[in-house]
Amino acid sequence: IRSYVLKYFQDDASTAELLLSELETHPVIEDIAKVPLTAMLICALWEDAPDTAFEALSTLTTLFTELILLMVKRYFAKNAAGGEAKDGVFTDLEDIPKDLYNDLLVLGEISLNALLEDNLLFDVQALEKKLSNKTVFELGLLSQETSTSRLKPVQKCCFVHKSFQEYMAGLWLSREINCTANDPLRLKKVLSLTLKCVTKVSDSLLLNFVSGLVGDNFEIVFVPLLENLKETINTSDSCEANDFLEMFVLALFESHQGHLASKLGATLLDGILKLSGRDISPYGVRAMTYFMQNNPDLKSFVLEHSQLEKQTAAFFANSLSQMPSLRELCFNQNIVGDGVVEAFSRNLSPNLPLERFVFSGNASRRDIGDDFALILKSCPNLRHLDLSYSGLGDEDMKDVIDALKFVPNLKSLDLSGCKLTQISAAYLSKKLSCTATLTSLSLENNIDLGAEGVKALTGGLLKVPHLENLSLHDVNRKTDVASETSRIIFT
Repeated sequence: IRSYVLKYFQDDASTAELLLSELETHPVIEDIAKVPLTAMLICALWEDAPDTAFEALSTLTTLFTELILLMVKRYFAKNAAGGEAKDGVFTDLEDIPKDLYNDLLVLGEISLNALLEDNLLFDVQALEKKLSNKTVFELGLLSQETSTSRLKPVQKCCFVHKSFQEYMAGLWLSREINCTANDPLRLKKVLSLTLKCVTKVSDSLLLNFVSGLVGDNFEIVFVPLLENLKETINTSDSCEANDFLEMFVLALFESHQGHLASKLGATLLDGILKLSGRDISPYGVRAMTYFMQNNPDLKSFVLEHSQLEKQTAAFFANSLSQMPSLRELCFNQNIVGDGVVEAFSRNLSPNLPLERFVFSGNASRRDIGDDFALILKSCPNLRHLDLSYSGLGDEDMKDVIDALKFVPNLKSLDLSGCKLTQISAAYLSKKLSCTATLTSLSLENNIDLGAEGVKALTGGLLKVPHLENLSLHDVNRKTDVASETSRIIFT
């Protein structure tokens, strides 16, 4: 994608870099941009109208709407009589000539039925019979190919990318929803079809496009869908529940019907948004931010068993200031790319309202002590800090311990499963006076701590008058020193 954009704007490197920067933080799915036609259209849109392109990149629906409009404009500009192009006439889908717009709706209905049958290929002759003319074939949406049958070869066509098929299906379905809004009987049939689509092709972008295209009428679809599927969200296995939950969060973002967020939030247990096994993208972060902004009852976000990259971490950190109700942030057992913690810490706003931060069991490949120090500095209201099994060694721990002064109300500190030695224990003991409110301290599974490390720690414990829980399980590398450690503890 980068090579294509740089080549397209080979005489204007600054414009190319600006577009690439936007593509990194806006919801353009990588597979879509890898299609040469789509990449060319995005570049052309950016070149002709940067402001429009910037707005178009804000949601998937606006992006695909602008791409379809651009295809139509290019077609009429190419085929205009006397060289008079109609460029600029089409600012909305309904501005398209009626016969072509109706043909797009026909194509949309066919696309929807094909999605329900897992079919990506269409018979050209059968499609031609349902269209008023061949303009649809000339827009660039469809590519043609011959079937593999040698005896009876049939001309077939398919969309240049499946996402365009999903968009066209969403275009037809959204029109049906809008047309039946005041007809209860027809609406019931459409809702039944929509539910069938969502359950059958829940991994597609169909609901995203429907929610973005249907406008203010999205509520008449959203509420019954949520009613039918909320049991799945709360009772299914975590993977299926996550699929449906993420689907609804993305649909809300596309629809921009923020008042519906609380209805989705009511399906979450204890106000916790939990995603597992996800590869969170900047697009997903934008959607979650929108959901959290409009759902004041949401208190906690948990991401586990997922993959987190540097770019997304930076975007998420930057968005935290837009989630005023969030009190708990947990990252558990994720695959963390190189530089993720640094990117996260460098993009935080000061004085975040977070009270609990968990970064446990996440593989990291670089020194991150100073990054955690920045996180603590940005969260002065922190009550609970869990950095267990995060790979922190003595050098990292020094930065973290020095930063404890920024969280004066800390009650719980978990440093289990790190790489702490006597050096860290002595330094922690020296600085524990900064955490006079501490009630729980866990250093278990630090096998290099040993008896001397425990001994170094004991002096500092006198500076923590409210300590109720102390965990020192498995702090010896060798069993022959266990008795010495026990003697020190009980003394």
